[in-house]
Amino acid sequence: MAGFGYQYASFDAQDGARALREAVRHHDARLEEYEQACQALLDGVSIRNAGNVAAYDALLRAICGSAGSAAAVV
Repeated sequence: MAGFGYQYASFDAQDGARALREAVRHHDARLEEYEQACQALLDGVSIRNAGNVAAYDALLRAICGSAGSAAAVV
């Protein structure tokens, strides 16, 4: 989930400390931007995302064939 939250290199305590300082200093000022990024991430994986529903429908049809008609719930 690169690009979301506060990132630092794996097991790098110095980089982790830097990320923590960054969060403490700037989180409130960037809160609206942070919330928008989180919402975009959640929307991208939502079961109500029309693109996700279409892709899932296509996969199911490829696996099961197009026998019957599946009604998508969006």
